[in-house]
Amino acid sequence: NCVGKQQGQACILECMDGYALDGDPSVYTCSGVSLEGPGLPTCTPKVCQYQFPDGLGVSHDCDGIGTGLTCTAECGVGYMYAVGSKAEMFTCTSSGEFFGTSPQCKPAPCTAMSFVEAYRSVGCSGAVTGETCLVDCADGWTLKGSAKLMECQASGYFQGALPTCAPNQCTDDIPADSDLKPEAACSSLTTGQTCTVPCADGYIGANSTYTCSSSGGLVGERPACTELICPSMSLGIGFVHNCEGIAFGSKCSMGCDVGYKLRAGTSAQDWWCIWDSLAEIVALQGALPQCEPVLCSDNFPSGARFQDNCTGV
Repeated sequence: NCVGKQQGQACILECMDGYALDGDPSVYTCSGVSLEGPGLPTCTPKVCQYQFPDGLGVSHDCDGIGTGLTCTAECGVGYMYAVGSKAEMFTCTSSGEFFGTSPQCKPAPCTAMSFVEAYRSVGCSGAVTGETCLVDCADGWTLKGSAKLMECQASGYFQGALPTCAPNQCTDDIPADSDLKPEAACSSLTTGQTCTVPCADGYIGANSTYTCSSSGGLVGERPACTELICPSMSLGIGFVHNCEGIAFGSKCSMGCDVGYKLRAGTSAQDWWCIWDSLAEIVALQGALPQCEPVLCSDNFPSGARFQDNCTGV
């Protein structure tokens, strides 16, 4: 209050509003044409206590800020600025209150979860900070217990425990045709597992892989299996057959060649192209017919000057 003081009059110099006096105020005296005194008092800015930046997702660095100083209000972790909004400056005023406009923030979406095939989510796509969604078992898996909640955290990631899911066993569409020989594992596969289906013994073809699908059946491309051909036979004289080029599982006939006949009471024999499990090849199998030579009865040597031993040949 030193304005207008006259010679010999005193005035007091103290801190303005918003500042705290450290010690005593300074007393100045009008001496001649100037004021004389001990110097300026020590004034410390008072820390603002009211009207901090606030709002959904708003964070700031205004704690401990004193009169005349500024701080920043922005969207915190897990939040993003609304359209047209941005970080804002706040000023600590002498009244002890902050002055400024808080930014407009909205929850940020979480990074999409990546699940293994046993799980599926409900409502997790597009979930934002603070929201929850449900995770249960995918088709082909059985839930053990209950589904679990996942919460979108400010970090941008979901947090929560996964449910317990057990794979179902496939019981349908197991290959069983006679030309196929599926692995034993094919009858006990669970969702997602695979097994090999080769051609059965006696057939040739490429193996196929079958997968246990979520529908409960095996899925795969059926092998193209073709019967193997039995190799030719080398027989002694007296026999005749139609067994050339016989395929696995087929039969042919074995009889007596020209000049031979079946022994009385016997018949031609059927031969089969079978799988030889010891040699692991296809082979013809059967019994030889009982063939005996036919006796010649015509065109014997004749004449008074000849003799022979051809009877019974």
